[in-house]
Amino acid sequence: MKKNFTCILLFSYILIGYSQNLRIMDENKNVLNNTVYYISTTPNSSTIFDVLVTDTSRAINSYKVQRTVYTEDVQDSSQFCWGGVCYSFTTATSTHADTLSRGDTIEYAHSGFHSVFVCGPASVIRKVHYQVYNINTSYRNDTAGFTIQYNPTAAGINELNLTGTLSQAYPNPSSSEVFVKYDIKGQSPKSKIIMYDMLGKQVKEISINDKQGTVKIDTEDLHSGIYFYSLIAGDKTISTKKLVIAK
Repeated sequence: MKKNFTCILLFSYILIGYSQNLRIMDENKNVLNNTVYYISTTPNSSTIFDVLVTDTSRAINSYKVQRTVYTEDVQDSSQFCWGGVCYSFTTATSTHADTLSRGDTIEYAHSGFHSVFVCGPASVIRKVHYQVYNINTSYRNDTAGFTIQYNPTAAGINELNLTGTLSQAYPNPSSSEVFVKYDIKGQSPKSKIIMYDMLGKQVKEISINDKQGTVKIDTEDLHSGIYFYSLIAGDKTISTKKLVIAK
């Protein structure tokens, strides 16, 4: 009897070691585990995609993310954020881990997953795979992944001809407000300037009605640090600059 109990106990440990305790979902709570998620993209554009990661185990686990590029054009680039850190386009595996307790769901706003894909001019299908895995090697099968397939769509003639300039913000560094000059050439249904923090989280959005001018951005409510601001016309990012907030 003791021998049988030992076998059962050992088998239970094996099951735990090989169990999958992760659930990856899109913003609509569709489960993405081991699936391909399709996103339409246009040449010379950037695409952002966030997912929710849930730990369904009965313990506290720490996870990292690994990125594998299946197909990309030489002029494309992709990057991701995880564990409160956004990695460069050349980084394939996160150095920071996110720790999740039993039943926890983590989203990008709280150091979860966030991906950015910058599409070059080529009209080819791209595929990038992301794998979330337990850093405890005893739970080597506690992992889940999904693939994003970026399908090219034809961009309108006016969108392809969109160009423009974005000035350096002044003053820079700033404490309370900055001014930015912009100039857009070509037709666009709507334009805006968006400001992001170092983690890629949007902190400001300023709508633009004219093709050129100067906008004032209030920075008094922002913490000290490095930020980026982009001029976006239609769905195309025309230019991105860096801004330092110092208080």
